[in-house]
Amino acid sequence: MTGGGQAKMIADHDNLRQNERHVLHFMKNPMKNRFSNILLFSEGAVVLEVTKHDKSQNTYIHATKIKSKFGNYVLAQSPKPETLLDWFRMIWQLKIRLIVCLIPLDNKDDCAKYFERKVGKKLKHKRFTVRTFAIRTEEAATTYELRITNSDIKRDERILYVLRYPHWKEIVRPPDPRQFLEVIKSAWALEQTAGQSNIDSTSPTLVHGISGTRRTGAFVLTSMLCRQMRERQQLSVVTACSTVRKYRYGVMRNRVCYTVMLEAILRFAAGQGYVNGHSSAFLRALETVRNSITVPEVSDEEDSW
Repeated sequence: MTGGGQAKMIADHDNLRQNERHVLHFMKNPMKNRFSNILLFSEGAVVLEVTKHDKSQNTYIHATKIKSKFGNYVLAQSPKPETLLDWFRMIWQLKIRLIVCLIPLDNKDDCAKYFERKVGKKLKHKRFTVRTFAIRTEEAATTYELRITNSDIKRDERILYVLRYPHWKEIVRPPDPRQFLEVIKSAWALEQTAGQSNIDSTSPTLVHGISGTRRTGAFVLTSMLCRQMRERQQLSVVTACSTVRKYRYGVMRNRVCYTVMLEAILRFAAGQGYVNGHSSAFLRALETVRNSITVPEVSDEEDSW
């Protein structure tokens, strides 16, 4: 074998290794996972830093970092009562300034309470205190302005926004994609308010539903693709979805989520003037996307999560 052939063989093998995914930490922390069938790949996972209060091995949280030219995100499962401290540790460590919550928060089993929904109220958990400073309610979503403090660090009160979108209650009943798109635009505006408009910002946007895969993946990918379209006048739907799926298990496995994303992208393109939103071709494209939901999917029991 020539030197060049050997180098190619080694490069091919290294490439195979790069595509491996590991779940050791997921398997070692069953009590911290909401679902046994929603894996967390070690590749791209958030690793919590240990302070004097934390056990040396307590670094696990079911959350994944996704950073691209078109967005900086953490995709996470909603906190459980027993992982609420980990939730706040992650928020503090990553300097989170915006949380996008894609569930109504009406069912405590879906999400442990991590903030109060009344002005002036506060929630205290271990070394963290979260006070609700202001609330703004709009048709599509409600924005909460919070103040979070850590008793370990004096004189460091941080502003934290929560954008709550309660209208996608059941995964099989898709929301209005136009409304979904407005929530994404609201998130962009809040990122600017919080100083996160620069993609190189060290502060990602934290997005969660329940499992952190279905609604969460639809939101993150729609946001990234709309930004790509706006900045490059092009988009790569399959490439983007495949890339995110490499790091966050279960993203876009549901056809409803995929069609919500596609229609939102189409409507964003029309709103930007890239396509004629009144043309017959555009209307046919919308109809094709919507009709795909009625085609039976292969059952994978995902409605349980």
